[in-house]
Amino acid sequence: MSQLLINDYLKQLDLIKKVSGSSRETIVREAFKDLLKAWGKQQGLVFLAEYPLKTATRSNIAVDGALLHELRMPFQRCER
Repeated sequence: MSQLLINDYLKQLDLIKKVSGSSRETIVREAFKDLLKAWGKQQGLVFLAEYPLKTATRSNIAVDGALLHELRMPFQRCER
């Protein structure tokens, strides 16, 4: 992730905290969402605020903040 994106995120986070007087997740999550969107766009990924998934136990869940390829495949970073 580029340092520019991270710096923009931190500036936005500081501004949100200063203006709102709060650092609650419900307040600051927009800054993180913007960071994910911007990084995803650079990688050719699409950000979805909620993404429905079926777990291994067949439970239905909604993941907050998913990055997907246009083929509707969730982005998974492979570490080797």
